[in-house]
Amino acid sequence: MATLEGQPAISIGGERYTVIGIITATERLGELMDAIVIRDAVAAERWGLGAPASVHVDTVIGAARTIADQAPLALAPNAPELVEATSAREPAAVRRGVSGDLQSMFLVLGAVSLLVGAIGIANVSASSLISSR
Repeated sequence: MATLEGQPAISIGGERYTVIGIITATERLGELMDAIVIRDAVAAERWGLGAPASVHVDTVIGAARTIADQAPLALAPNAPELVEATSAREPAAVRRGVSGDLQSMFLVLGAVSLLVGAIGIANVSASSLISSR
């Protein structure tokens, strides 16, 4: 998020709100390109909005599972069972899955190549037998 000099403000429904930053990286959440992000407490007080439907947390590699385990308690300390936290698979697990898929694909490709080669050899052998008679 970029910090702004001079504290510009925007007006929403006749009320002025100070702009404290601009979100510049929206690759993962394109809907933020034209969004205004306001603190939950302010949204609840001014417009009667409830808790957000979803929260996205960026972590360092390897910390996703730990954060997913701790997030429900941090976001809803009185009722953590109401919060569902999921995390992306760890890179090592993804790498193992891709590696296994590639090995399987190369095994099938090798078997098909052997089958095509065997058919080609059989065809050439059959042709030479027929032409030698």
